[in-house]
Amino acid sequence: MLWDRAEVAGRLDVLRRADPGLTRFGAEAHRYLLNQPLTPSEVTAFEARYGLSLPGEYRSFLLEVGDGGAGPFCGLFRLDRSDLPDRCDDDLLPGFLAGEFPTHSPGMTSATRGGLNPRRSTPTRRTYAVP
Repeated sequence: MLWDRAEVAGRLDVLRRADPGLTRFGAEAHRYLLNQPLTPSEVTAFEARYGLSLPGEYRSFLLEVGDGGAGPFCGLFRLDRSDLPDRCDDDLLPGFLAGEFPTHSPGMTSATRGGLNPRRSTPTRRTYAVP
């Protein structure tokens, strides 16, 4: 077992108690809660449907911790993305997810890949809460 759901939930509880008004960015969306883990058959069905194998660490997270919920910014999306109000499912067409991950796209420069805003010369700074 790679993950300890109780430990992750405990850390989220510390954050929830420190932010009772859900004022941190994204907290109102995920409320510091995890969705229930998926079953092995649900993960296997997703992999079969899209002709891929999920990375082991992500697969174990889905099985041991949860299918989305609390996480950076507005939280982690569900594997099937059913929690997204507006979504474009073009990337869920058969074979798309099984293809090679695009490491760059038109208009992407080394500056944007490295966390720099192309209009600024300094890196974008992000602050995360750590219990």
